[in-house]
Amino acid sequence: MFKSVFVFFALVIFASTLVSAAPANQGGSGGSGTTTQPLSSLKPSGNQVQNQVQTQNMGSESALQVNTAEQLSSSQGVSDAVQDLLAMPDRQGGIGQQVRVIAQAQNDAQQLISGQLKQLESRSNFVKRLIGADHKAIQALKQEQLQNQLRIESLEQLLTETKNQSEIDQIQLAIEALVAQNTELGLKISESESTPSLFGWMFRFFGLQ
Repeated sequence: MFKSVFVFFALVIFASTLVSAAPANQGGSGGSGTTTQPLSSLKPSGNQVQNQVQTQNMGSESALQVNTAEQLSSSQGVSDAVQDLLAMPDRQGGIGQQVRVIAQAQNDAQQLISGQLKQLESRSNFVKRLIGADHKAIQALKQEQLQNQLRIESLEQLLTETKNQSEIDQIQLAIEALVAQNTELGLKISESESTPSLFGWMFRFFGLQ
């Protein structure tokens, strides 16, 4: 029944389109003063099409390079800060051991973050428009972002437990690097989630991605 109604309305719309298009065609052919441009002047040449495609590809590649450079910059900043924390010496009554535990956990997390970012970037724009961004990678990055925030809070707490200026400087640099990385992750997650797609909702509903 539903299919019959759908076909009926489709035929009505098609017939209406033909009726409305007929007078327009007659009016266009009847005027003696109207000049018709040759099709060759309206159709872009092969070089023009190629240049347009190349320009679009260059724009997409440039945006991707900028995003990738920002992610690498924030990740490198965290990695450098983590190595400094891992090398923090022990002092009598110091916080070196506690800092190294946090730093080691962050060092392990960096590999996970890097892998999920690569997974997210590996999906082509065509596939993203069709089924959306990689939802599993997005969820994994959200989890790592949360763990980053917890380690930031732990480092901020350790700042209150030391008077050593060298330790304070190293921890502050690590906190700043983690905050910068979390900001970059948040932007990447928002960008990926806002990408429109045709069937992304269906894939998420059935847990297919």
